[in-house]
Amino acid sequence: MRLNQETVLETPRLFMVPYLRVHVPKYHSWMQDSWLRETTSSEQLTLDEEFEAQEQWCNLDDRLTFILLSKQLYQDYWSLNNIKVELDESQLNIHENAEIYSMIGDINLFITYSHTINDFEGELSVMIAESKYRGQGLAAEALAGILEYSGRNLPMKLNSIVAKVSMTNQSSINFFQNRLKFIERSRNNVFNEIEFVPEIQQLPSEDQNQSEYKNLALNTSQLIIDRLLTNSLGSTSKWYYLENDLKLWRQTPRE
Repeated sequence: MRLNQETVLETPRLFMVPYLRVHVPKYHSWMQDSWLRETTSSEQLTLDEEFEAQEQWCNLDDRLTFILLSKQLYQDYWSLNNIKVELDESQLNIHENAEIYSMIGDINLFITYSHTINDFEGELSVMIAESKYRGQGLAAEALAGILEYSGRNLPMKLNSIVAKVSMTNQSSINFFQNRLKFIERSRNNVFNEIEFVPEIQQLPSEDQNQSEYKNLALNTSQLIIDRLLTNSLGSTSKWYYLENDLKLWRQTPRE
């Protein structure tokens, strides 16, 4: 997370902010839900353990973690509270409260390296914790955002991308297999999970070597964006992607 700890991503319906200490209590409250723990293969932690985990993640170079904020909720917060904030660091807590109010999920990219095949693999994990925001294409939007960020900013090139889904999580299986058109790579009955990879990753090696396929993260992002724009995944009719400095973003005047 060291790479993205000062970066906010923006897509049409989401702000994606680094996972910081201020977000931990709400994240912890989500993980009291046994269904969320099961579908994300997460252990139940105490609040103190959750704070410790967040602190450890901040110092890792092999993962990216963003908290997903609904832009609509974020804008609603300022409207409901009728607050206009000037460029004043003393008001930072107001921005933090707006983030907590608009949190709907998280997204991760875990990076592993295989010395035997000289290969970097990115493992995707996305969770829409707030049930009313599921089924709207927001998970796909978050995936497109983190993959675009990865393709532009990671110091290494990802040679493969994978999503590992619990065999009992039928909604995620349907999401990756039927909506994103990822291909099943393998099944692990011991860990009770299925591995899905982007369709483009399964092309013959000679096709993958063509210039348009050399950045797997960016090209997978583009495939997801294309599906978003055809309304097969959600209600967004346009796409844009921005990277913002966290401190400046938080100090931007809001009305």
